[in-house]
This record gives sequence, structure tokens and C-alpha cells, in this order.
Amino acid sequence: MTPSPEYGIILDAGSSRTTAFVYQWPAEKKHNTGLVTEKYHCRIEGPGIATYKENPKQAAIAILDCLNRTLKIIPKERYSTTQVCLAATAGMRLLELQDKPAAQRILSEIEALFKTLPFNFGRVHILTGREEAIYAWISANYLKGNLVKRNNKQYRHPFIVRTSGALDLGGASTQIAFTPRRILNKLATPAKVMLYGHKYVIYTQSFECYGKDEAERRYLVNIYQASESKWPYQSPCWPSGYNETVSMKDLFGSLCTASKKPANYKPDDEITFTGTGNPAKCQELVYLLFDFKACAGKHYCSFSGIYQPTVRGKFMAFSAFYYTKRALKLPTSFTLTTFTETLWSFCTKSWAELKVMLPKDKDRYRKGYCFSGNYMRTLLISGYKFKPASWKRISFNKKVDGNEVNWSLGYMLNVTNQIPREIKGKENMIKLAILSKVLIVFSSLLMFSIFIIYQMIKHP
Repeated sequence: MTPSPEYGIILDAGSSRTTAFVYQWPAEKKHNTGLVTEKYHCRIEGPGIATYKENPKQAAIAILDCLNRTLKIIPKERYSTTQVCLAATAGMRLLELQDKPAAQRILSEIEALFKTLPFNFGRVHILTGREEAIYAWISANYLKGNLVKRNNKQYRHPFIVRTSGALDLGGASTQIAFTPRRILNKLATPAKVMLYGHKYVIYTQSFECYGKDEAERRYLVNIYQASESKWPYQSPCWPSGYNETVSMKDLFGSLCTASKKPANYKPDDEITFTGTGNPAKCQELVYLLFDFKACAGKHYCSFSGIYQPTVRGKFMAFSAFYYTKRALKLPTSFTLTTFTETLWSFCTKSWAELKVMLPKDKDRYRKGYCFSGNYMRTLLISGYKFKPASWKRISFNKKVDGNEVNWSLGYMLNVTNQIPREIKGKENMIKLAILSKVLIVFSSLLMFSIFIIYQMIKHP
């Protein structure tokens, strides 16, 4: 009799939004790791939980609707064994550095809510950047079939293991993870992961303040500080015909820009930026967001003096990488030349043209695709050192076989490593009984053989 599947709930609390995922896997695991699939997901209305620092109770209230929906997805008899966890990423990492008590109050409110649910309380915590990168790598390789493959309803480890790298671009941070040919820097401690009975050694790196949203905030701050005229401030990465007014708090309220706060700072003062649609100037300003000088003279270095081995093999890019390529109407994989030409053309479009091209996109996303495209290009080429040949080996994905590509799937796979397997069914009990009988017979024969040999020695 096959046991019913197990379930788990993961809330991905990102910097710009939170998503609840329900995963399921057979109770009988393979090498102590569950074979996980996505059953359901729910986008939580509103911004990321870090924005509720003034009203932490609202962070818990915001996620309640999606949690109630999961009650209808998971069978009642599985409530008590279903772990519910929330893991927050860079938005909360930054808030914790800026105001640790505020971050803790938000987590405490959510934890209190979880403990009122009929599920098995797991964890409410903040992931490190390294953990986020590792889980993203696990997700990408699991979905690619690099960790375990299905063949004739049987799961087995691939005969030849070729893993894929993972590229994740969030709102407040960006991550890269891959298995290098070798790690040359003694100070670069690789991550070691055990999945499906096999060990993997991974290079990982996470960059705080280098997510798409925080990078664009730093870009606007640089324009504000460099402009001689006070009104309006020109944004070459935004389309011509687009204007946006932001408060000083919007610009300088983040830990990523707080150090550049002007002496006459007043949080409610407003600044207007107007788009000029200048792709050459956009590229120039985006390049300045990175500290490439810190890597001068170093062979294995991305930016900010951070060691990185040479990228190798295939890569899967997701999150904002995917949404940017989708806006540019590009396929899953494409050449660097195609991307560069398409991006340049896109960045010359007016606001009116973009509204026709992308009618379903919200204004705050539509106006930023030129910036994110140039940011993505600079990060991948000048930062991670992708060449035209290695660029072609990147696939830009949102889903694989119905499963969303993000770190939460890797997190769930890791959780299943820690959840005890359900008691085996009758079939496995029969196998155990047979094995026991074989061992008894073998032991008896061994003892008999020893007795015969002893008698032969004693009475030659």
C-alpha cells in the first residue's frame, strides 16, 4: 500500500513581495531526500515584509489570506505533519542590519500567526545570502534533472553528472552559484551539499544592494548628486515621455544609499525624474554602479574585489533575469549580439510606444526594463565574466515542468532531508523479513563451516 504524499509550505519573503508555495513529495524518499513537486502557489498582495517595520502586525495580516487558501489544498489528515516555514531574503537582511529590533518584531508577529495554524510549525527566519545562493542552485539542478532522473516511473541518479549554474536577480540582492573546475583561492570556502546520496562542491556568492530595485535606487541617487540643475533630473535609462516624482525617503531610506544622504535631507521633500531614452548614457551610468577597480590586476575577480572562478557549463537565470528577457520578447536562450541589439532598440522606445508593446505590464515595471536590461548585461559580462560563447549556454526560465524556478524549491528539498521518512509499507516489510531469513541461513552455514574446519584441525 503506497503511503499518501507529504506536504510542506514555504513562504518566500522577498524584498518586493512574498509568495507562498505548497510542495508535495512521496512519503518514501530516495536516499533521504524527497522527490518534490510544486502543488500550488499564491502571490501575496502588497510589498515585501520589510516595508512593515512601522506596523509589524500588518506583515502577518498580509499573508493570512494565502495561508487560508493552503488549507483547501492540503488534505486535513496531513495538516499535523505539514511543516510551514517562512524564509526572508535580502530585504530583511538589510533591515536587520539597519534596525534589528524592527526586523525581529516582524518575524515574531509572523511566528505567532504560524503557531495558530493547524500545521506543524517549522521556522520563521532570515536566510543568509550564501544559503539563498545554495538553494537556488539546488532548485535549478533538480528541475534540470541533474540530481535525479525519472525513467519508467523509477528515479535514479544520472550516470554522468553535469550540473548547471544558477543566476538569481532579486530586488535587493543577486546570487551566482556553480560547480567550478577548481577553487584556487584558499579564502573562498566552497559550499558542500549532500542530495540523493551524492555530495556536490559549489562556489557561491551573494551581493547585497545589487538586486535590481536597490541598483536602480543607487542609479537615481547618482543622478541626483551629479546633476547641476535642480529640476527635473534626467534619467537616460527611462523612456522619453515618462516622468516620476519620488520622495527623499524613497531615495535615501535604504541602507544601500543611506551613506549618501545629503546634509539638508528632509524625508518628505520630493524630486522629479524625467526619462530621456538614451541607451549609450544609460550603459555608462549603469557601469558606474559596480566597483570594477577593486579587481584591477586580479585574474579571478567579479567586482568589489570578490574572488570568482571562471564560469563553466550551462546556467539557468531566473527571477528578474527572466522578466527582463520576456519584456524584450526574446526566446529562452539567445546570443549576446541578439540581446545587445534588441536592448538598444528597446531603450530608444518612447513611453507611449512601450505602453503599446507591453500593455499588461504595470508602469513601475515597464519603465524600468531598459535599466534592468543594461544592468543585467553589465553584471553578466563585466561582473561574472560571461563571454559570447558562455552566454549562449544561459537559459532564462520562469518555470520548468510546471514548477517555478526559485530558491524556495531548493529550500524545500533541504527540509525533506531533515523530515523522517514515514514508516515503510507492507512491501518493504516483506523485503526486510526475507533479508532477515537470508541472514539467518547464511549465519547458520557460516557456523557449520567453522565447526567442520575446527573438527578437521582437531582430528587430522
